[in-house]
Amino acid sequence: MLITIISLATSVGTLSVMYLLSSKRRAAWLVSLANQSLWFWLIYLTEAWGLLPLSICMTVIAVRGWIKWKS
Repeated sequence: MLITIISLATSVGTLSVMYLLSSKRRAAWLVSLANQSLWFWLIYLTEAWGLLPLSICMTVIAVRGWIKWKS
């Protein structure tokens, strides 16, 4: 049940980030960082270690985006 809830939350989070980015909203980067924490949790719970490099890269991109849009 917990995995299903986290899976749904990551889906909603990812779609929200895409919507915010397409609307050129700076908050997208913060939502993305929050969503990545859910992805890390989901990867850990499901032992889907193949998704770990992707999630790390997405976190780096979100931090970079936040820094660039902040300045």
